[in-house]
Amino acid sequence: MKKIAVSIVVPLFNNREHVVRTLESICLQSYPDWECIIVDDGSTDGSIEAIQELIIHDSRFTLLKRSDRTTIKGANVCRNIGLKQAKSEWLIFVDADDYLANDCLYRRLQYIQSNTGFDFYVFKTAFVNDAGTVMGTFCHPDNNLQNLIFGLIKHQIPWHTMSPVWNVKFLQKIGGWSETFERLQDVELSIRALLHAPSFRVDNGQIDSFYRSNGMTPQKIAAARMGFCRLIKDCYFDLMNSKLLDESCKEEIVGIFQGIIEGQLYHYIVNNAEDKNWEALYLQTLDTLEMEEYTSVKKLFETI
Repeated sequence: MKKIAVSIVVPLFNNREHVVRTLESICLQSYPDWECIIVDDGSTDGSIEAIQELIIHDSRFTLLKRSDRTTIKGANVCRNIGLKQAKSEWLIFVDADDYLANDCLYRRLQYIQSNTGFDFYVFKTAFVNDAGTVMGTFCHPDNNLQNLIFGLIKHQIPWHTMSPVWNVKFLQKIGGWSETFERLQDVELSIRALLHAPSFRVDNGQIDSFYRSNGMTPQKIAAARMGFCRLIKDCYFDLMNSKLLDESCKEEIVGIFQGIIEGQLYHYIVNNAEDKNWEALYLQTLDTLEMEEYTSVKKLFETI
């Protein structure tokens, strides 16, 4: 049996329109020694049937159903299931509407073999539209931990979910993906990973993966609203207690967090949103930041 050099985890939920293209891009890899773990979150749109013909004769694909393992839903749950099942040392997460260049795995593994001993490696991902036209790339990251953390806090995203190749043991050590996040889960994971002072390398070479950039639906907007609050509430104390960040950086992070919180409330009121779960989380976030507005905002929510 050939050694599996890299594992690819694909979370799937109702994405029949794009998932076949995603899996075809994995099939077409010039480097053959991979496994792909597809974790379905209860698709009902024919996604499973659409991919069966593609994967049934290729033993490198494994299809798992989330409902067999946990009652919690979400892409992060699927990713963690894939993380537990991975048989290789290295792991890539690819969403079901994104895709890889044909030489992606070859180039990445060649780079890793030339630069051994790191916890994760970051490669270049492009934004594309439905026609496949490149609209831009993710930020050009440097290797400075504080700068990267600071950029993530300001929502200057340095890499996409499928940009890193993770060492499986490192990812397991930091606890994998947070399963409570509705959105911004990749930002939370990146911040948590960087706070563990990992060793990592950034390859600023050619684009090797493609993120299909879609518009924001009302559901995504609501999920992002939850994600911003949850990110602040969950990361605040870890950031403030981190020895990697100097005091001026921590002070600026507090200011950014407060600005985000105030902006979130403004948009919530202006757009006449009604989300009691978000209101409860918002109040918890204000309490975490010890903001004086807690009492007045609580009364506001009770009024509206």
